[in-house]
Amino acid sequence: MSTQTAAATEEQSLVNKNISENTLRIRDIADQLSGESDQAKQRAAQLNQLADRLHDQVGRFKL
Repeated sequence: MSTQTAAATEEQSLVNKNISENTLRIRDIADQLSGESDQAKQRAAQLNQLADRLHDQVGRFKL
């Protein structure tokens, strides 16, 4: 019986370790995605500004 208890305890310990490692990986990926999302937002704003400038420049042409 004590062998089974020891085995179960060790298994639970390994499961807890796996859960902790996976939680850290999820956090790291979430941090990375957050940074990439911020970059995408900045790039979208830059593209919007360029589109506005292009629209203004094209509007100056007369046919």
